[in-house]
Amino acid sequence: ATASNVTVSTISSEPGSVLNITGGTVENKTVKADGSSIYSYAIDMLTNGNLGDVTATIAGGKVYSDYMAIRQFNNGTVCKNTLNITGGHIYGAKRAVQVHIDNNAAYTTISGGKVEAGAADGYSLCFLTTSENLSVSGGEFIGAVWYSGSKGFISGGTFSSAVDASYCAEGYIPTQNEDGYYEVVPGTYVAKNGD
Repeated sequence: ATASNVTVSTISSEPGSVLNITGGTVENKTVKADGSSIYSYAIDMLTNGNLGDVTATIAGGKVYSDYMAIRQFNNGTVCKNTLNITGGHIYGAKRAVQVHIDNNAAYTTISGGKVEAGAADGYSLCFLTTSENLSVSGGEFIGAVWYSGSKGFISGGTFSSAVDASYCAEGYIPTQNEDGYYEVVPGTYVAKNGD
């Protein structure tokens, strides 16, 4: 699926829908007018009130956007908004995956694949939520990670940027490899002088 020069998302997953992607490409390019952009998304997961759960599973293929690849927009607490990434390549120039609203009805689980932000100031994961239903156990992440909550949720994966230790699940710590990348591995944080 491809959408170019539009002000809507390529795929809008409405309440009650189930989306499975195992291959191919979902691409979205936002409209440019008078030097400004109206941002859209490759996949927009929309949960509203009590109209039904939304579930999306990405197991392969590529999801591309010149703004945000996948947005979880959940403006109610009755229904679940669930994203599972087990494979594929998620690319958003500014943000690859974002949980857009702060409530505990967003469920994001990532165990594989490549999640990439293209811009130097972009986010591979941008969780504007205190939801405790987040889990990252594997995958490759290019771009920073941001989380508004306090419960650690990362227990694996490789990251291009340093991972805040508070984002790590209990019993896991961030460590830097010789190649400059970061991993989250089993361990206990040891304070250094001045910490």
